[in-house]
Amino acid sequence: MAIRIEARAGHRLQLSGDIDTVLDVSASRIVEQFSLAFSDGTLVLGRWIPGGHACRFGIVSEGTLTIRITPHG
Repeated sequence: MAIRIEARAGHRLQLSGDIDTVLDVSASRIVEQFSLAFSDGTLVLGRWIPGGHACRFGIVSEGTLTIRITPHG
């Protein structure tokens, strides 16, 4: 299994691969960071870059998924 995460304009995250969806993550509701948890045990931590439309991601816990985090564009 593999998932690719890309930050999109308008505070959206594009997930593609085994999961294909767009998540609308409102930055106004995020104080510092947010997490994406997957059923295989993978936990990804995301932080919005202040003043921008991009995120920084880090893998907190690896499950059986292969996560590839790529910059938009």
